[in-house]
Amino acid sequence: MYILENGGDTRIGISVSKKIGGAVVRNRQKRLIKQAYRALASQVLTGYDLVFIVRAGMVGMSFNEVAGSIRHLLKKHEIYRGRP
Repeated sequence: MYILENGGDTRIGISVSKKIGGAVVRNRQKRLIKQAYRALASQVLTGYDLVFIVRAGMVGMSFNEVAGSIRHLLKKHEIYRGRP
């Protein structure tokens, strides 16, 4: 994940390489990340641009695993204000 302060609303971007799989697989990964982020968005600090890079290990992960990974990344970069 890449992070850049923007001084406005928090925006997200998702990058999935063609090495990951076919279009169906890539789009599923993007949908999972979008939905997991939406579930956590109310607890994320505003004013950042976030770019999520999908790696091959994500293929086959469940929604809860993806949400946990995103939460971990946000906590690591100290922009998650949710409960510990």
